[in-house]
Amino acid sequence: MKTIGLIIILSAYILIINGYCQSIDNNVVFSVTDYKRLGKGAEKAGDYRAAIKYYELYNSVKSNNAEVNFRLGELYRNIREYRQAKECYYKTWNQSPLKYPEALYYYGIMLKMDGQYAEAKTMLEKFIKTPVDDKKILDLKIKAREELTNFDKINILVQKNENVTITMLDSSINRAHTELSPIPFNDSLLIFSSVRPSNAGDIQNNVAEFYTAHRKDNNWTSDDINVLPFNNSGENTCNGTFSKDGNHFYFTRCEILKSNKANCELFVSIKSGDEWVAPVKLDKMINMSGFTNTQPSVGIDFKT
Repeated sequence: MKTIGLIIILSAYILIINGYCQSIDNNVVFSVTDYKRLGKGAEKAGDYRAAIKYYELYNSVKSNNAEVNFRLGELYRNIREYRQAKECYYKTWNQSPLKYPEALYYYGIMLKMDGQYAEAKTMLEKFIKTPVDDKKILDLKIKAREELTNFDKINILVQKNENVTITMLDSSINRAHTELSPIPFNDSLLIFSSVRPSNAGDIQNNVAEFYTAHRKDNNWTSDDINVLPFNNSGENTCNGTFSKDGNHFYFTRCEILKSNKANCELFVSIKSGDEWVAPVKLDKMINMSGFTNTQPSVGIDFKT
């Protein structure tokens, strides 16, 4: 039944999008309600960027809708656009604090993610005192108390690293989906994994692959070329690590099973001259049958 339900949702979303594209060609103007419906369809289909687009169009006319602002907050948080999520949660909490008390919790978390630690602590303390006590909110209050225990440690770390500047790398690297596992190869070359579907609407076949970024002066940039020999079409490839001499590269390769679970195994590629040979799977002592294996790390054995 779940499979049938998903097919119906995806089919409805495709019909809506097709209708939307056709209507644009015919210069038909959608109503505000249509934008909200399109947003819900895109969200259910897992196309978060499209959902944000339609909800924002709705918001451009009716910006005081707490439900839409909360959905936007959730969507922005899921794609790691924390500053946008912060604004949406704040609007939701101001508009409907009793209906969406969790918006205050997530507002506090987004403040923390944005480095506004004092404000985040104040908001989480305020959330704990809210009079709503259903199970969902009680669970979030437990998490809020756990978060509060971290702020003293955060303040110590900030003071120790007050001369450190953290900068998000530009949009040639941080794309619309997911970037992870950066590995410095040298001072001017970075290897990382990224999900970059060939088609913007290809929700089901997104896989992570290794890409490179190059530094010129103090700027890092990347392109869409993923010719590294570690990638394998249709499988998630990520979490790499080099041996100390730089001649062995260990990484994770994951196959998505029909059950929608991932089966991950560790591989190694060895450098021969200036070329990397085809990766091979590590033996059964590491890739044990019946288990999933990921995130290798190379250490030093001081006894040998």
